Amino acid sequence: KERTKYLEDIGFVWSSHEAAWRERLLELIEYKKQYGNCLVPSAFDLNIQLATWVKCQRRQYKLFNAGRPSNITIDRILELEKHDFQWELRGSKSNVNIDLPVNEQKYSFIFESSTEFSEEISNVTINNPTKKLQD
Repeated sequence: KERTKYLEDIGFVWSSHEAAWRERLLELIEYKKQYGNCLVPSAFDLNIQLATWVKCQRRQYKLFNAGRPSNITIDRILELEKHDFQWELRGSKSNVNIDLPVNEQKYSFIFESSTEFSEEISNVTINNPTKKLQD
């Protein structure tokens, strides 16, 4: 424990993936300061790693919403949205209202996700077990 604390105190990074994600987030925040938004172009020659990372975040978000394996977490989603990150660029709305406070965003996200799931399975009929099944 003492060694672990010492390493953490001097800035040792336990997860290189998390460290890389945080580094790109800081770059995105700097981009927003300079350009006024988080709409990093896919061909942003000044920082192609940031452009690739932004594209990857959007892809991971789509996978997450579709219920497929994804590296994005709700915490990361909320962190990005705190900086007005836009998930979709072609005029369609995000599943989370970014004007809401963080806790409300989380619940809005869960509600929207469950609503989408309900819409996807709306063609499924569930038999009422109290009624006699018909052939």
